Formats: sequence, structure tokens, C-alpha cells
Amino acid sequence: MTLSIDNVSQDQLEPFNDFVLSHPDSVFFHRPGWSALVEEVYGYKAFYLQAMRGSQIVGVLPLSLITSPLTGRALISSAFSVGGGILSSDEDARSALADYAANLAKEHNVSYVELRSEKATIGNWPQKTDVYAGFHKPLEQTEDEMLTAIPRKRRAEIRKAFKFADEGSLVCHNGSDVDRFYALYARALRDLGTPVFPKKFAEQLVARFGDDVSIASVEYQGKPVSALISFYHHDRVMPYYVGALPEARHARAFDYIYWNQMCEAIERGAKVFDFGRSKFDAGSFGYKKTWGIEPVPLEYQYHLQTASQIPNVNPNNPKYALALKVWKKLPVPVATFGGSLIARHFA
Repeated sequence: MTLSIDNVSQDQLEPFNDFVLSHPDSVFFHRPGWSALVEEVYGYKAFYLQAMRGSQIVGVLPLSLITSPLTGRALISSAFSVGGGILSSDEDARSALADYAANLAKEHNVSYVELRSEKATIGNWPQKTDVYAGFHKPLEQTEDEMLTAIPRKRRAEIRKAFKFADEGSLVCHNGSDVDRFYALYARALRDLGTPVFPKKFAEQLVARFGDDVSIASVEYQGKPVSALISFYHHDRVMPYYVGALPEARHARAFDYIYWNQMCEAIERGAKVFDFGRSKFDAGSFGYKKTWGIEPVPLEYQYHLQTASQIPNVNPNNPKYALALKVWKKLPVPVATFGGSLIARHFA
């Protein structure tokens, strides 16, 4: 049966979304609502490529057209995420979607197409495998089993958090308090020298995805010190955006907020804890390993349209080092306002 590729409009996305939700290899960022959110907040045009064999969907590929004076033009699946790429039922659909994306790159004069799949699936597209690793592990059925499965040193830190909690000085709140999350997250990113996304992005995450977005915050001695946004998809929970004040280290608030997210996930029936990605040389890489999670190199793939080499677009790129050093010294309100303008360039 003939295979065709359609670029679906936003008012025809229900079958696309159904395919994503039913496919066992899909991730949260395949959902068309994610690309639609990126388009709404940042203005980057979304493409929803759909492979059809007769009346049946056999593959999808969400893409965002990024246009930035800092980083150039690119098609990314999925922008502002750690995952995405081609989702298909067979190799023919996968190849057809890749070819269509390459033609879109030429049509829109972009430098490259980037597919953020965990595993490479397009044989002739170059890969980037030495920058990021993913971390995920099975969740146990009970909290006691989960605690036992965590390595001894990290478990000891979690128990220190339990002691603060038993004393009443450490409290975790679950809910949808975007204001509290954003204030903590913006401050934390300023301290790291990283631009923060606009508050509207967090607000629309909750509005679009409802219960599949979880917000938690931790107070130490009555003061909010850490906050976390996590995503639920299939049987997986992914803590994704986290921010904390310096006081969080003494209180073990990082450990406590992740532990509480695990407990909430177990209650909701999740089976996998997806700790997202980290750069191989980042501090978070080592921290995630202390939870007993082995890193898996991510095999991002590229079609180089006009680019001569695989791009390195992230705030840790050495060419941005001076600007980010200055960023750390800005007043928080200035960094928050400026971040909402600059973060859009690091898709």
C-alpha cells in the first residue's frame, strides 16, 4: 500500500496525538502539545509530519523551526527538550519521514535537522553520542523497596532529610503552584549563569497537560528552598525542571524532593523513573549515578543541510562562557526578565 507523508495542521492533530499515546516508544516530547506550546510561547513554527499507509498512521515526527540570530536556523525534534525524533511502526515510514524532514530543511534554508532520539534510527545521518547521557531506572512497588534499591551513600543522605522532616523543619508540598516554582527556578538559574524561560511557559505546561505535569516544592524552616516540575507519560515519570537555593544543600532538599517525586510516582502506578539527561562532564552526571542509575549515551542524529559540522548549541558552549559569567552577577529581577528574552535561543 502506498506510503504518504502529510504536514498536519493543528486542528487535525487528534489522530497524531492518539498515535503518540499508543506507541510504546513515545516520550512526553513527542506529544503535539509540546511543539504547540513552543510555538505559542516562542513563536517557532511547528510542523507535524504524519506518515500514512492508506488510512492508517504508521509514523509521526514533530519539528520546530528555530530561527535565531545567535544560533541560526534549524529544525529540531523536539525543541527545548531532551527527547523526540521519529516515532514509527516500520522502517519504511521512518525513512520517508527522515527524507521529508531533509526536504523541509532545504525548503526553509536551515543549517541542520536535529533528532533527539535516545537511539539512532537513520542509518546515513551522523550522530552525536559523546555529549549527553540519559538516566532511567525501574521504580519499585513500595517506598521501602525503593529506599533499599538506592545505593548506601545516597540512602544515608535521604535519611538525613527524613530526620529534618521528622523534626518538622523540612516539608514537601505537591500541587500546581507555578509562582513558587518559578521564583525558585529563576533564582537558581541566575546563580548558575543560565537564562530562564518565561513564566508563561510553565503556566501553559500546567494548562495544556493537566495532571501529566506535577509541581513540587520543599520548605526548610518555613522558607521555600527547592522546586521541581515533573512529567508523566505512559508508565514513566521524568523530573525535568528543578531549582534550589543555597540553603537546600544543608537541608538535603534536592534528595528529599526527588525522593518525594518517586513516592508520588509509585502511588500513581508509574514503573520507570527517568532522570533526564546530563552532559558527561557535568556535576549532575555524577549526582545521578549516586542514585544507582547507569548512564546511557544518547544518540542524537543530524541532517547537515548547510552546516559543515554537528552543532554545539547549549549555554555551556565555551563561546558563551564570558556572557554567562556576567549573568551570574545580575540582580535576580533583571536576570529573570532578560532570561525570558534570551532562553529562546537555546532550543
